[in-house]
Amino acid sequence: MLTKLVRIGDDLAVVLDRTLLEVLGLDESSEVELFTNGKVVAAIPHDPAKHRDVMQLVTELDHQYGGVFRRLAAS
Repeated sequence: MLTKLVRIGDDLAVVLDRTLLEVLGLDESSEVELFTNGKVVAAIPHDPAKHRDVMQLVTELDHQYGGVFRRLAAS
């Protein structure tokens, strides 16, 4: 999905469409955690109980496929 940033005051926001929100189980009261490796931004629904598992998975994926992700981001 391609989307544009939207200005809200002095900030910029990413607008998520309804389909994506439904898939992720998010609504206007949801919290998400944002992560970046400097080139890619990931938004993960905040669930303190699952945070450790998700971070471990992200770390493992970066270790195993980080080079592939960086090459894709550069292309």
